[in-house]
Amino acid sequence: MLALVLFGGFVLSLETAIRLTPRLRDLAIRRGWMDAPDGQRKIHTTPIPNVGGLAIAAGTLVGLAGFVLVRPWLPESFAVLAPPPLIVLGAVIIALVGFWDDLRDLHFRIKLVAQIGVASLVILSGYRIDLFGRVLGDGTLDLAVSVFLTIVWMVGTMNAVNFIDGMDGLAAGSVAIALAGLAGVFLVGGHVEGMILFVAVMGALLGFLRYNFHPASVFMGDSGSLFIGFLLAAYALRGSAHDHPVLQFAIPVVAMGLPILDTGLSIMRRLWRGQSPFHADREHLHHRVAALTTHRGAVLLLYALSAFFAVGAIGMAALRAPAALALFGVGTALVVIFLYQLGSLPGAEARRPAEVRPHSAARARLPSGDGASEALPPVSSREEAAPSAAEESWSPVS
Repeated sequence: MLALVLFGGFVLSLETAIRLTPRLRDLAIRRGWMDAPDGQRKIHTTPIPNVGGLAIAAGTLVGLAGFVLVRPWLPESFAVLAPPPLIVLGAVIIALVGFWDDLRDLHFRIKLVAQIGVASLVILSGYRIDLFGRVLGDGTLDLAVSVFLTIVWMVGTMNAVNFIDGMDGLAAGSVAIALAGLAGVFLVGGHVEGMILFVAVMGALLGFLRYNFHPASVFMGDSGSLFIGFLLAAYALRGSAHDHPVLQFAIPVVAMGLPILDTGLSIMRRLWRGQSPFHADREHLHHRVAALTTHRGAVLLLYALSAFFAVGAIGMAALRAPAALALFGVGTALVVIFLYQLGSLPGAEARRPAEVRPHSAARARLPSGDGASEALPPVSSREEAAPSAAEESWSPVS
């Protein structure tokens, strides 16, 4: 029965996204809701609709609604599978804020307030980081630290997902893999809570990827990256049910390794060079990988890296603490070797990825401080550029 319910939710969200994405794309073309070249900061040559995130959100919500409609005929134990209403509300709000930002380029303070607001809804739903409860006790200080860390986690993850939305299909595919890793972690722990949310988001992402994989005919925009970033971060706060307190939080972080790693490396690299952590550059992981292969090959390689993190998280969840920590150490060593060879570690000598290898319709972009993007040559329909003095926003700006 449970498998049938999960499959039904997946099909509903998948079919909704498949049918809705091209309709939204055509509507965006008619209404002018486009990521258009401006001849200055943006140098991509073909306007591309950037409303795909609305299809992802709609597909997710339809999948969840299908579960709500059939729940009266299901065993009462299935009720725990439904995501908290406040989390669903927060996802809808941040998707609408992202959509408005795509259309009007909101001020970073407005986006920051919105991100903190939806993060607060997650906390009110009972999900928060509690790493220091044993040290700080059950008092006000522990609560304050927990709330602060949870807000930083939520805001940081939303923007980290935005950062990796730099190549066709990369954000949607890598988040889908990370969600699968988290779902596997929960199942290893014997917890089926959250599976409805997982299949609903997964179906929506796969349906959208049909039109977003290279060469993309539609982008997800901030409405999509903030929506899936919010749900990914909230989903991870369910924890891993591991008996080791540090691993309870570390395992979900590993499952979400690609966006977190890329953001962390960006900050480290800039600080190493004496730059602002928000200084724009063209050395994100997807830029460096794209310099070595084709656009599609780079995305598939980063999918493989995401799968490596996801499988590693599941393996850690299945092992006792000493073995899990050993697995974490081995995995970390392999990732460090990969990053060093790629030239992504601060101070590592490597070829600067000055350009993406030429191929048809190559695309790569990097969010910058005011919602524009910078990219790698050659110019294509998705590429954008920013002056070298531009600063890339992190927490406050999507």
